[in-house]
Amino acid sequence: MAGFLAGILAILGNPKAVLFYIGVLPGFFDLRTVTAVDVLLILGVSVLIPLVGNLVMAAFVGRVRALITTSGALQRINTGAGVLLILVGLLLPFT
Repeated sequence: MAGFLAGILAILGNPKAVLFYIGVLPGFFDLRTVTAVDVLLILGVSVLIPLVGNLVMAAFVGRVRALITTSGALQRINTGAGVLLILVGLLLPFT
């Protein structure tokens, strides 16, 4: 529950979201004609789209984590990172 509440506070405190919902979103609607059903639809879409996006991202991260946590994959990642660092070190004198 603590993690859930922290997530809610992080979302509600996000200045980009606040600016969007206060400054941008009202420009798409005639606020004199918005009904309660319209507000519920806007709220539903505003919840559903990020929820689906976050669930897809979580599933993707879970699969990637399973792929890169094997010892062979970690060895290849470390070797590749080391080679790239050496190449950057060799290129620095020429920039």
